[in-house]
Amino acid sequence: MASRRSENISEMSNFEIIKEMEELLKKYNRKTDKAIYKKSIVKLLQSAEVILAADVDFKKAQSDGEFLEKVILKTDVVKDSERKRMLPIFTSFDQIPDDYAEHFSLIRVQSRVCYNLMNERDDIDGLVINPFTKSMSEFRSPTQRIAYSSNSFKSPLLL
Repeated sequence: MASRRSENISEMSNFEIIKEMEELLKKYNRKTDKAIYKKSIVKLLQSAEVILAADVDFKKAQSDGEFLEKVILKTDVVKDSERKRMLPIFTSFDQIPDDYAEHFSLIRVQSRVCYNLMNERDDIDGLVINPFTKSMSEFRSPTQRIAYSSNSFKSPLLL
């Protein structure tokens, strides 16, 4: 069951949202009544800032005062056991393996930015949250089904 804190998400800091979401992911993997946790996790995710891994290309960048324009972000894509191409997002830096983080710029964004990327790009089949940890989850487009796993990313449990 969701905690009382998740009832007032607008009053929570991103740190509190992420910590509660990570706890719910752990509980989701241990409990049989998963529907309660799934709804709470999705609700929290919609208000969260997450971390996106990307290569940043500044070759065509132009300065407009204090802002850079035409910076190209090339997001990472991972494949699941069905060879579906998923956009990896992370709830915190603790969820990102060091050897993975060395290869990318890590950018904190609102989760809706990731939803938009997933839905706008034909080469991405969905989102995966914390793909290298036991409490990972997937959103598939276009139906945006959610799946959670207590195993590695290579063998997700699809709902």
